[in-house]
Amino acid sequence: MRKISAILLALLILQGCGVCRHFQPKEETNVKDSLVLHIKDSVAIKYVPVEVPVPVEVMREIVPAQDSSHLETSVAESVAYIDYLGFLHHSLENKKGSTVSTTVPVEEHHHSEVQQQTHEEDHQETIIEYIPRELSWWQKFWIGSGKVLWALLAGALIFFLIRLYFKR
Repeated sequence: MRKISAILLALLILQGCGVCRHFQPKEETNVKDSLVLHIKDSVAIKYVPVEVPVPVEVMREIVPAQDSSHLETSVAESVAYIDYLGFLHHSLENKKGSTVSTTVPVEEHHHSEVQQQTHEEDHQETIIEYIPRELSWWQKFWIGSGKVLWALLAGALIFFLIRLYFKR
């Protein structure tokens, strides 16, 4: 019984003898290197107005007839008449400088490549800020009386309880 009490008392006394050490946290530095390539490729279709010149063309024909006429459009003129012999003279001419307008679809290709070298360095620093505050009444009592004294008191109490239990 004495051996068990002595071992129990020694364990209770020795458990509170450690010293707490607080280590400062390490500062971390993260470095990221990367190559970024932005490629933009697109096709745009635009309708462009185009003026096409009309070639000057002359066409004449002589036929016997008894009628005459004059026709005109924005691009051409036509004149027809009968001469003294009874032949019909007919001419069709395109006007000089006349053009025909239309729209034509045109594809535009846009291609661009932008290459960027990026270097990012993240520096993370841990800052510990101690904020003073008042201790509770139990903390003040525990610090003031000493942990070892309380451990001895608890050990002695356990010792006497075990002794009373085995005497019965």
